[in-house]
Amino acid sequence: MSIRSTSHHVSVGSDYNDSILVRFDFSPYFLVFFNLLVYPVEYERHYSILLAHMTKLNSNLLLTINIDKNTEKDLQLSVEAAGKLFSNEKLEVVDFTSHVDLSTDPGHYVICWEVSGEAGDDLPRECCNCLDRSFVDAGYVGSRKVKTIGALELRVLKTGTFQKILEHYVELGAAVSQFKTPRCVVPANSTVLQILCKNVVKSYFSTAFY
Repeated sequence: MSIRSTSHHVSVGSDYNDSILVRFDFSPYFLVFFNLLVYPVEYERHYSILLAHMTKLNSNLLLTINIDKNTEKDLQLSVEAAGKLFSNEKLEVVDFTSHVDLSTDPGHYVICWEVSGEAGDDLPRECCNCLDRSFVDAGYVGSRKVKTIGALELRVLKTGTFQKILEHYVELGAAVSQFKTPRCVVPANSTVLQILCKNVVKSYFSTAFY
């Protein structure tokens, strides 16, 4: 991908479709949003916000620690499988995201979700195990079995957490109509990670591979 400057805006050469350029005077950074993940890039005196919808994200790597390769589609399928366990309780997953935690040895996946109501501990534990088992990538399964990837962690968030994330992006100039919750939060996106960490109600670790 290449970014080149023209007179008063930035044009982007990429494989992605549906990119949207929005003029926004901002100093001292040009904020580039890829799937609404923020990376600061210095750009003269006037700046724009690029909202790039990553239409080919499903074919790109999303979660990886070792030799594992999981995409947004893999994450979506995992969450859908675990979410079905809520059906008897008349609950549902409101929204979700993920990140890789490398502060532990070995590193592990963290799935953060907000649920429409309260559930006891047994059901979230079962959901956590289901999430872990639903990642069927051979590299992930093999790494989990030999413990080169740690137990998946499910973090249940306070009601309204994803609204706070939306508000954060709106403050940066993102349009509500263009907003899509980032399905994987990279380490550089420290503000969103802080929002997630500060709004954890309970945390569960998978026992699926023990």
